[in-house]
Amino acid sequence: MLRIVSRFNQPARRMAQTSGKSLAGTSSHNIQCRCGNCVQHPMGCTCPRCQSRSFSVKSQSKYDIPKTQTAVIFEKNNAPLQVRKDWPVTQQKDLKPGEVLVRLAYSGVCHTDLHVWLGDWPLDN
Repeated sequence: MLRIVSRFNQPARRMAQTSGKSLAGTSSHNIQCRCGNCVQHPMGCTCPRCQSRSFSVKSQSKYDIPKTQTAVIFEKNNAPLQVRKDWPVTQQKDLKPGEVLVRLAYSGVCHTDLHVWLGDWPLDN
């Protein structure tokens, strides 16, 4: 049996974790800060933990875009998937106006992908 429980009426985990701490003299950033030491730098958290998710084009002096990548190729239903180590990567000079190049660190396969590969759903050719 599947039971769905709504969590919208429950406090956020982060707020619940910080509710035991004294928030006197703290800013809203201190509540959201991952390091918990924002008292030391109230004008903006500069610790590695808080900065780890930020990205700045200025911080990147050059971009190393590989010429090839590893790809798994699906050609037809129930056929073996092909692993290609030499799949070409679109280069910045080949982008059309309005297109962007996104660096992808990880990728996953969802269960619907398995249904497509097994031919459970008809595909237009």
